[in-house]
Amino acid sequence: MLQKIFPFLLFALTLSPSLFCESLSLDDITTEDEQMKMGLNKLTAPERDAFEAWLGKWTLSVIKNAPSHQTGESFATWLQKWPKGTSPIKKTESHANIEARLEYNKVIFKVSGDGKTIELKDGSVWKVADYETYKTRKWQRDDPISIEKTAYTFPPYILTNNAVHQYSSWATQKTADCEMIRPPSEQATPPPEKKSYYEGAKTVKSVSYNGDLVTLSNNASYDITPVDQLKTRNWKSNDRISVANSNDVMFPITLKNLDSGEDVGAILHGTYR
Repeated sequence: MLQKIFPFLLFALTLSPSLFCESLSLDDITTEDEQMKMGLNKLTAPERDAFEAWLGKWTLSVIKNAPSHQTGESFATWLQKWPKGTSPIKKTESHANIEARLEYNKVIFKVSGDGKTIELKDGSVWKVADYETYKTRKWQRDDPISIEKTAYTFPPYILTNNAVHQYSSWATQKTADCEMIRPPSEQATPPPEKKSYYEGAKTVKSVSYNGDLVTLSNNASYDITPVDQLKTRNWKSNDRISVANSNDVMFPITLKNLDSGEDVGAILHGTYR
């Protein structure tokens, strides 16, 4: 059944939700053989009507929340991120489960503003002290983080990056003084981005081993400024990228990875200045 439904959902993303009726006919998305295998042919008329009505509402919910899905994210984790009251899975979890996810999700979700802001997968957001951003601009998505609350007014927190990175100065780059500007979410997952956040984005098609060349889904290739290649070498296939002009003379294009939060300087491959 899923093989029939998901192509339909992908097509549906290009349509306005207002085009859908409340119900979605099983005959439109499944064959008679599939209905027999799943026992759907045994439903009474009222049961079938109820199921088709639910299926229509479920489809609209998927369309609405689709932009929040991250590449490689499991469906179970994604559903937990849906706004309260819209997730089809159980609405309440044990405190122990949430606490366990809160600990597990103490990893970097996004690094934005060239290291000025760190967002963790537990939904928390941290403002990095200006004098520490030279460190945090090198921090990367999925790096594990530990958090220490200090006894001082500033810095109120110290974040420690527990990843093992392959550059010599890493031992002096692991900690950063920070302020918490958003606490972890109730479900200890990042809140979904607005649909407009991803509008017009391309996706990563390939990245060279050293991160010096990035090719996007429209087949445009970009040379990356050397200082930013540490970021791009860890970009993932299908990461969503926005492209904009910048004021830099040597690298007049900014590529922003909407999934990792990183900005990098770039120039169209083969362009010389």
